[in-house]
Amino acid sequence: MKELFARVRAVALCVVTLQSMMSGASAETRPMALEDILKVREVERIALSADGESVAYVVSVPRNVLDGEENGLPKHRLYITGGAGNGRLVAESSKDFPALHWMNNGDLAFIASLETGEKAALYAASPDDVMVREVYAFDTAITDFALLPDDDTLSFIAEGKEDP
Repeated sequence: MKELFARVRAVALCVVTLQSMMSGASAETRPMALEDILKVREVERIALSADGESVAYVVSVPRNVLDGEENGLPKHRLYITGGAGNGRLVAESSKDFPALHWMNNGDLAFIASLETGEKAALYAASPDDVMVREVYAFDTAITDFALLPDDDTLSFIAEGKEDP
């Protein structure tokens, strides 16, 4: 299992590296500058579909203060790819995507706060289209979840409610 995880992580890293190289990165050799550091991306989380055809991965993207972005925590982008070079942006959030799970129907289920200030809810997306749909929201933010094999039974952990 560790070997499979390492292989999938390597594939996701290669996809992200190739995408950044193809986006106009220069092949010249020079010392690293601040502008280069602001372009560094980190693959935070990956999930391989059961059929091995799709990979979902979360990339942390630092804010580019040199281009006028407000300083702060990085943005997080969720991608689905079916092969090298065709990663599709599914969602972007100022908060992390703490859990990814492939459902038996081939859709990706994930936790996200897609709107500023919104509590984290459970969403799903198909690798074949761009529609993201809310599956379940709770009174407080969902922090982790598990689906039974029927994909209809959900267990989840949520943040506690504040005392009145």
